[in-house]
Amino acid sequence: MLNYVNNSFDKTLKPCDLQMFNILTQGEQTEKLILGHRAGEPKAKGKLPAITYMGVLDEAKYKDYLKRCDEQGTKPLGSRRAEFMRPTGLLMLDFDHVGNVRALYDHVLSAFQKHGVHTDPYLALAHITPSGDGLRLVLKRTVGLTIEQDQQDWCKFIDGVTPDAACKDISRLSFAPMQKEILSFNPSLLFGELPPQEDYPDGSI
Repeated sequence: MLNYVNNSFDKTLKPCDLQMFNILTQGEQTEKLILGHRAGEPKAKGKLPAITYMGVLDEAKYKDYLKRCDEQGTKPLGSRRAEFMRPTGLLMLDFDHVGNVRALYDHVLSAFQKHGVHTDPYLALAHITPSGDGLRLVLKRTVGLTIEQDQQDWCKFIDGVTPDAACKDISRLSFAPMQKEILSFNPSLLFGELPPQEDYPDGSI
């Protein structure tokens, strides 16, 4: 299970399964907002639904937090915060302003294959980002490594491009793509069972 929010202003994480993912990526409104963003509409991107691939709400932790807030009479924060989330076992690589996104995608896959890395067991999702000139990969994490360490390991194989360093935060949002701009999709990896939390270091955020 993953989480999503309705837009970048939404602070409440909601469940995102395969059915919801298809609704978000195949919806006419998503395509309209993406095309509007590319046409220069200043507020279109912020209205897009977004998914948190790297972290999912730890419901027990958040319920305990809400209970403490109630006891103390304090207003609780929304659930979309790294401190309330646990790793999903996935990480993102985000390449911005790359020009020909499909060519970069082919280059990345070729680079992995050149080094003997077969992506089928690891690549959960690849898509063109709402900007139209970015590539996002969602990959299975390596047990025992932080997100940042794992990102660095993957990028050892790729020459000439550097991913967005901000993607080491498990609460990082990823705006939903249009279905026709999804380049690779493995639902069994993307929506697999949550791994044991102890598989990943606390330094994953």
